[in-house]
Amino acid sequence: MENFEFNIIKLYDQILILLFERYQLKLLNNFEIEYKNSLDEDDSMPMIINDTNLYNKILAVSWYNPDDNFNDSNDNDHNGQNSQNFSRILPFSQVYPMTCAQLRSIINKNLKFLEFNFYNYNFFKINQLLINFLKQLMLIIVEKMNEKLKSTSREEIAQNLINLEYFLISAKEVHMLITSTYQLNINDTNNKDINGNEHISISLSDNLRLIKNLPKNIELNEIIDKFIETKKNAENALFTIVDSKIDGLMDFFEWEFDTLESHKGEVSISIRDVGEFLKTMFETTFINIPLKIKNLLIIRGFDRLIGCIAENLIEDSKIITDVGINNFEIDLKYIEELVESLTTNYNHPDNMDNNEKSLHLMFKELNQIILLLKTASYEEFRNDQNSKYNLIKKEIGYRLLNKYKIGNRLLSDIILNSGSSSNNGNSSDSGSNNGNRSPRSPSSTVNKFSSKFYSRFRSNK
Repeated sequence: MENFEFNIIKLYDQILILLFERYQLKLLNNFEIEYKNSLDEDDSMPMIINDTNLYNKILAVSWYNPDDNFNDSNDNDHNGQNSQNFSRILPFSQVYPMTCAQLRSIINKNLKFLEFNFYNYNFFKINQLLINFLKQLMLIIVEKMNEKLKSTSREEIAQNLINLEYFLISAKEVHMLITSTYQLNINDTNNKDINGNEHISISLSDNLRLIKNLPKNIELNEIIDKFIETKKNAENALFTIVDSKIDGLMDFFEWEFDTLESHKGEVSISIRDVGEFLKTMFETTFINIPLKIKNLLIIRGFDRLIGCIAENLIEDSKIITDVGINNFEIDLKYIEELVESLTTNYNHPDNMDNNEKSLHLMFKELNQIILLLKTASYEEFRNDQNSKYNLIKKEIGYRLLNKYKIGNRLLSDIILNSGSSSNNGNSSDSGSNNGNRSPRSPSSTVNKFSSKFYSRFRSNK
């Protein structure tokens, strides 16, 4: 047709565009298969690299800067690269560098296809195809990652959250790679077809100069929103798992507010076991997740723990002994010190977020309750004007004082008996005060808790 001087430019353009679309579809299908295989084979664990060459190759292919860890506590610089004992722990699992290599390969194939084809076509169509191609690539990644969040393993979900942070970076970097590569090449010569119609010639030179006017900010809002939504799903899944673990621990907990057996200054075994379990979980399973999310998990987890303890002390306990409250004071101090050791801002009230402030106030309220019971004064609580007990509601304070025992006698009975004018004929040690049960005999229940605790939860660390 060209020999007969027919205008075939539009036909040629249409055929090339159609061919380009089909080629992109094939690339996408191949990528989805390879990515799914990589995801299925992934062990959901941080990569441990003991080979310098492999480490450098991962750095070359991945969008990863060792100096930009999301968790500042991660230390990968203990050995130099020339050391015979070279070792690096990378925060992401093996699916991330594998996918980065696939992304670079597929993008390169895409560009190579354009490089060896001469287009006399509206470059905005090519622009549109490239943008859509990039979106489809990233959607495949994020949708498959979202499916992985159905797991009930906290280790797997935590690792997927870390991977998502880096895949979000890769989406932005791929966008920058494409936009920096493309540059419009408009011939300065008289560029007309055989019918005298001017047109734009888009060609790719050896250095892949492509569309200059490709938008600097390709519309990736849809993709970014998808990644953010999936990250939030991962975070919520972790919150649910931590909450369920703490609820499970509380099912086996033996409350000892009514005990007559002193722990002699030692933290109770049950509280220490729970504390060590949570500490291990946050320092191992969640070590590499973003610091902000890790702190939130810690604060929410301990907030739930302290909330359960406060509810049992205030609502469920029938009797509170002076020995029990002394033991609880030691336990509470241990828990608060544990929170301080695991978080970054808890010792700096000015830098606390709302969740940290909430937990801080809960600890403060429990410490005021301990002080109130140790002071054992209805009158001081009733006449409190200096905010000594400002976090304790009046009805709660009186309820706690009414079930508080010093030795073997209720505080209310002691006060009544000290005022000889109002005895009501009740014996001070009759044990029948408003249906309250007697204090627990001095026998420890922590061994029962420990055996249940270890058998159920140690295997899940």
